Amino acid sequence: MSVKYEQKATYQYSEEKFSDKAFCKVAKKLMDNGITLVGYHYHAGKPEVVYGRIEQEVVDTHYEISVDGKPAFTTTYRTMSNEIVEEMKTNGFDAESSEVSTTKKSMAWQKPKGSRMYIDLDGLEGDLSYNKAELRYDIVHPRNDGMEDDVATVEFEPRLINSTDGVTLKFKTTLSLDRVLRSDRVKPSMVDATLKDFGRIKHLVEDALGITNAITTDCTFEVITQSESECSPDIIRQRQEATNSARNASQEEE
Repeated sequence: MSVKYEQKATYQYSEEKFSDKAFCKVAKKLMDNGITLVGYHYHAGKPEVVYGRIEQEVVDTHYEISVDGKPAFTTTYRTMSNEIVEEMKTNGFDAESSEVSTTKKSMAWQKPKGSRMYIDLDGLEGDLSYNKAELRYDIVHPRNDGMEDDVATVEFEPRLINSTDGVTLKFKTTLSLDRVLRSDRVKPSMVDATLKDFGRIKHLVEDALGITNAITTDCTFEVITQSESECSPDIIRQRQEATNSARNASQEEE
């Protein structure tokens, strides 16, 4: 029987959505530190997006209607201009429509492309997936019944979301096995193995947000074939300590 363990951790940093400009600045700082926000359509390869203030071209198109060769008035839509010209011709006017486009350049903040993370960091304990959006850890579970030890893969995926519910950092950790694992061995497999990378990513996100303490923390364990339970206070404490450790290490480097 295949059993899937799933652990979800959600950290909410604001009760309201960040403004577009504020979250653009968060995306820029994250990218400068090795994490690029990408969308679900992203598959592999270094993202081409560049966050920060970029030059953008804005094309304005309108339709100019002339009567007897002289400009008369303009309209925004091609369909409307064609209808006006046809109506005027029916009434004996020499009318025609022409498309006029102007291009303006301006500086604007590049908006984030999504909530997934393209992780380009050195020194991670997990192995990055082909698209660098997930970390994977090979876990060995010794068996005492003479059978070959179980080898499983833990997958760890972070996301940063800015929505009407506020700004939330979400982590999803999954472990799939062909048998039920004792509860005292689930935590080492799913929490301890990912702890250092968890702390490092969470610290970088908090540094970009300028917020070090989440308003609320929600953490649950679920055995997909059985039931859901809350994470123990020990897990929440360990992860906060890992975040603090990553933050202190970063300050020492500076």
